[in-house]
Amino acid sequence: MYDLFISHASEDKEELVQPLAEALQRAGVRVWYDRFVIGWGDSIRKLIDDGLSTSRFGVVVLSTAFFSKNWSCYELDGIVARQMTGQKVLLPIWHKVSHADVLRFSPSLAGVLALNTSIGIPALSEAIIRKVLLPISWEQYKTSLLDGGYPQFSYITCPTCGREVSEHAEAGYDMATYEGECACGWKGYFHVTD
Repeated sequence: MYDLFISHASEDKEELVQPLAEALQRAGVRVWYDRFVIGWGDSIRKLIDDGLSTSRFGVVVLSTAFFSKNWSCYELDGIVARQMTGQKVLLPIWHKVSHADVLRFSPSLAGVLALNTSIGIPALSEAIIRKVLLPISWEQYKTSLLDGGYPQFSYITCPTCGREVSEHAEAGYDMATYEGECACGWKGYFHVTD
């Protein structure tokens, strides 16, 4: 199970995607990124399909190069198919493209709120971490990183009402991902380690 799948064009790899994927991985995000997953002799299509079906979110780096790539569009199709089932999995990032560029490529994608790479890799990675690893508080998460990894506690702060929320049940992603539930009605996922 992965926290997120990164769909991108190879032309954007060195400048943006590789440093972003490495920053996310250092922060404890389980990233499906081709250079981390696909090895010599592996079935590219099978590993992409596995990554798409087992990732909680799909980060799509939309760029001019992305628009013309078959593999990138294949990955986008998989993410959109999951989105159409009611799962909010699509996390678009615009890289050196305008709203008009995205609108020409896909009118429906142009209507999805996106981040722009002009904010820089640190801000992008922080936003992604907030989306995929939290709802523990950002301060708790940053403090836990200083201690070496995932947050080292079995409670979170409810993002809706601020109450302390205890772990509810293993969510099935791995032994460190739990589902939390608050008296106010909020439900979500968070990471816990021993």
